Amino acid sequence: GLGLVSAGIGAATATSPLFHDVDEITSSASGERKRPWWVKEVDEITVETDWNAMKRFNARDIMQCSLADRIGRNKLDDLIKLSMNNRKQWILENKPGYTLRDFALFTGANFGWFDGFSKCFTGDKRTSPMSGLGGSDSDVFYLNFGIDGTEQRPGSPDALCVPLPGFPVGGLAVPRWEGTPEENLRTVRAASRFYGCDEIGVGELDSLKGQKMIWTQDWDGKHIVFEDVDHGYETGPFWGGVVQDKEKRVIPTKARWYISLSQLMSDWNIKRAPTLFGDFTTAENYSRLHYAQIRLQRFIKALGYEALAGFMFINTTSNNPGMATLNGLGEHGRIGQLVSPEFGALQRLAGIITDMPLTPSKPIDAGIWRFCSSCSKCQENCPPQALSASDPVTYDVKGTWNNPGKKSTWLDGVKCASFWYEATTLCGVCVASCPWSRQDKSWVHDLIVKPSIASTTIFN
Repeated sequence: GLGLVSAGIGAATATSPLFHDVDEITSSASGERKRPWWVKEVDEITVETDWNAMKRFNARDIMQCSLADRIGRNKLDDLIKLSMNNRKQWILENKPGYTLRDFALFTGANFGWFDGFSKCFTGDKRTSPMSGLGGSDSDVFYLNFGIDGTEQRPGSPDALCVPLPGFPVGGLAVPRWEGTPEENLRTVRAASRFYGCDEIGVGELDSLKGQKMIWTQDWDGKHIVFEDVDHGYETGPFWGGVVQDKEKRVIPTKARWYISLSQLMSDWNIKRAPTLFGDFTTAENYSRLHYAQIRLQRFIKALGYEALAGFMFINTTSNNPGMATLNGLGEHGRIGQLVSPEFGALQRLAGIITDMPLTPSKPIDAGIWRFCSSCSKCQENCPPQALSASDPVTYDVKGTWNNPGKKSTWLDGVKCASFWYEATTLCGVCVASCPWSRQDKSWVHDLIVKPSIASTTIFN
């Protein structure tokens, strides 16, 4: 048989089931979603939203891409210099959470997030799986060994190209997998857990709400557009290089489904934020989730369908928390991020766009947004006060880094991003402070506390 153990750190790792084929995996509990009894499916997300006012947003306006525009290039250069000086000084001082060993742990965890994997929209360019769609030489999985140790494309005179057994040039040309939307959902959910995700949700991109979560322009300047084509594609350099304004990433209009991927973080590590040791869990999760996303892309493509995604520097191709809220993984929280009944804010998100028919998920009401109205732990504990306990719930945004349209509290992105440089790491104090993020696995907490929170606004 085929013994499958999930790479995730959530519920999927609690058991090590023995399966003989994918049919058994799909029909097992791995293909199901089991939620607490007090989580209700609803037709609308719980945060008040004016969908006519909300527009598709430009990822280049998010603070990670636009801080220099907000504070000026000279100020940003000063922050970068301060960040490097602080990091070096704290390592030399053996400051707790910033020692050389903490730095080494963080650096290793970064492999796969910023380094090590392809960032290609259509999947890992180095390994394109077989499908019933046929293909060309570039669709074949090759082992490429360049003379100088670098990666080479098939056909390069400096490459030794070795087609693997069972992967002939031109593709297998077999019929693609055909299942009902529910069967497809169970199959994708089971595979996602095997690859390291803890949960998935599915939404439809042909809805007014779903499309508004897709960026108008990606983090690197490429426009994201919908076209009536058979396969998604992108123009210009897929990683690095100068991006011209005309370059684009194209989503086929037939790719109507968006799969939101979620992976649980370590509550123990994130409580050490903001330090290098605390930031390790952010880097480690993004690296593992990026790995899981690429593998799930390959899985879906090997079944004969489109699978489009993006580099997880800026939420892949969409506003991941917003999409995951629509897709029922959790609710919008006061923190400004997704908060789920199972994981709280302790999760990282990714997503894949596909033309594989999937049964969509509905938004949920677990009482999270109602609870947020009387809780301000994330705001009280925010080191730079980018979240403030005095902030009202309003439609009025704090800056152009916010996307208008929902009635919420709003993050001061300049304060938040500037603090990252001072601390030399990402933060995460707000994530760790959220009462929903408690992962003590106590039966009392799950049986009494969270259901109580879900049904009252004063349980603090």
